Amino acid sequence: MIRKKTIYKLAVAIIAAVLLLCGCGGKTEPVGPGASEPAASGVQLPPAAPKEEPQDGDVDRSDYNLIETNADIAICLLRERLEKEGEKNYMFSPVSLYEILALAANGASGQTRAQLETYLGGSMESINEALADYHRTLPKSLHVANSIWVNNSIGSLTDSYQQLAQNEYDAVVEDVPFTGETVDRINAWGKKHTKGMIPSVLNELDPDQAMILLNAVAFEAKWEEQYENSQIHPHETFTNADGTTSTYTQLSSEEDEYLKIMDGENVIAKGFLKPYKNGKTAFMGIEPAEGYTLEDVMKHLNGKSYAEMYANKEVYKEGTLHAGIPEFKADDSMELVEHLKNEQVELPFVPYQADFSGMMNTDFPLYISGLFQKTHIEVDRKGTKAAAITGIVMTAESVSESVNLYIILDQPFLYAIVDYETGMPFFMGMINTME
Repeated sequence: MIRKKTIYKLAVAIIAAVLLLCGCGGKTEPVGPGASEPAASGVQLPPAAPKEEPQDGDVDRSDYNLIETNADIAICLLRERLEKEGEKNYMFSPVSLYEILALAANGASGQTRAQLETYLGGSMESINEALADYHRTLPKSLHVANSIWVNNSIGSLTDSYQQLAQNEYDAVVEDVPFTGETVDRINAWGKKHTKGMIPSVLNELDPDQAMILLNAVAFEAKWEEQYENSQIHPHETFTNADGTTSTYTQLSSEEDEYLKIMDGENVIAKGFLKPYKNGKTAFMGIEPAEGYTLEDVMKHLNGKSYAEMYANKEVYKEGTLHAGIPEFKADDSMELVEHLKNEQVELPFVPYQADFSGMMNTDFPLYISGLFQKTHIEVDRKGTKAAAITGIVMTAESVSESVNLYIILDQPFLYAIVDYETGMPFFMGMINTME
């Protein structure tokens, strides 16, 4: 049994490929020796569309590889929520957000597309290619699905966008009325592709909404080495962030691979990897080193330092690495529009300025009116289950923002009798009083 004073821990179930595919522009300082040098591993993306030079403190991701770009997004988002919402439990699937934004960006043009490309870290052509490579190497324990639900009273997808969505993203396209029945169908789709872990995606649909884009990710795997009864310890004490304590069941094991996060010469966090049975995914647990808090770690961590930490993982040789994982379940949900706006991705959310003209055959300009994610995780002695649904709500502006015009001649007015075709005034006059 592991008996040690518990520091506030970050025990996050991270499927290696999932955490590495995340994203968000951070404003952190590089951590550790060589943090200014790009990591050698990962899929390299060419620069995105031309953009403004980054300001001091900004992270320019144009030369990042796919892993660093996505890790930076996830770390930034978790840090942002920690700062704004306090020391709660959070869960985020970066791969799900990344993929659904990429799917939407393929239908964007002009500066709308450029802002999304900057956030995603490359041109859409290179991102599509990198995601295709990623999908070809997905482990069997990880399931990814995409769907597009089109309001058939507003329009239909353009042929080019539908072909790309189906061929590049394997997206299911449904042309449907936005009714309660379609809400039930969407929820059934989400439940199926999250293996029942997220039973509800939406509560209702607005007839002014033009389409819903959805990405689902589901993970399920058993531990490579199952826990024996002697390794399962109920009634252990967890020290919460506010100093209170809780009782939990600890899963203890001896592991080989050791990770550390550096701030210069100082180790500010340490962690381990526990493999799943498929051999291609692992649980990564990280806790602050003595004298540091989780908030301290998040302030120092970014995409580059994460990639450096992972690239420099090592077999622990100074003794035995005793690892302890709590059994836990967690659910989370978040709205992501403001987060993207904070990252200088603004045009996609602005009515009449967003340009998604390549996406839909409609007379109404589209913009993103909603961006949300729901997540679920279960970690126990047998293994791990985790799921996420990320959704984009596209709204047709002229439908939702219609302005009724009233012209009531109840005050002095001008009038004329005209030729309807040419406007020739046959009579013209004014009324100033009503007799």
